[in-house]
Amino acid sequence: MEILKKLFLLPILLLYSCLAFSQNGLLSGKIVDSKTKSPLAGAYLHVKGYNKVVSAGNEGEYAILLPLDTSFMIQATYIGYTPCDFQVCLASDSTINILMDSSNELSKVYVYGEKNDFGAKSAQMSAISVPIEQIKGVPALFGEVDVMKVLQKLPGVQSMGDGASNIYVRGGNYDQNLITLDGSTLYNSEHLKGFVSAVNSDIINNLLLYKGGFPARYGARISSVVDIGVKEGNFKKLVEVLELECLHQRFM
Repeated sequence: MEILKKLFLLPILLLYSCLAFSQNGLLSGKIVDSKTKSPLAGAYLHVKGYNKVVSAGNEGEYAILLPLDTSFMIQATYIGYTPCDFQVCLASDSTINILMDSSNELSKVYVYGEKNDFGAKSAQMSAISVPIEQIKGVPALFGEVDVMKVLQKLPGVQSMGDGASNIYVRGGNYDQNLITLDGSTLYNSEHLKGFVSAVNSDIINNLLLYKGGFPARYGARISSVVDIGVKEGNFKKLVEVLELECLHQRFM
């Protein structure tokens, strides 16, 4: 008898559930860009007053169940786009495609703040720029300043002795250093078997020593890179001298 009652109530419950489900309508569609029609994956739909939020799929598709014959205000939002508000009142299942306008442009942006000097002058690591004044202030041998002996005074750089201009950087050998003069490789940077340097200090414009993290333009080196820049010549003065010689020869 109990089994017959359950079998009799089962169709009634199924019918009641179908009637209850039929009171909701399915609102579906896609959320896309208004100009390119590209889908806006992850856009949000917020049903105001109903406390319900859904997000769009990878193709911008969305689906949401709403009570029939009831007016709702829905807002579509997406980062970088203007929110889109529209009102719906479903009588049955409906499809609405939402077009959103981009709003990436900012009218004006003002940034205020004080500048803090943290002492960082360059992002290049393990690089030391030697000032020209420091090069000229080093004690000279026979009146000639030795550029390589200036580098021997820097931290991490050692010399073989007082009478040698070779440099040994961080335990490396002398032939593991790259020495460039105005971009050209200098294979022999000393005279008299290392007693004096082959680089004249009067033509130096800048001196830069890399003890690690060399830029790729120098190629592969183990110990260090010494980049020596040369001053630009004064061609204007040379032209004036040539003009004076021409005038002198003309009146001779």
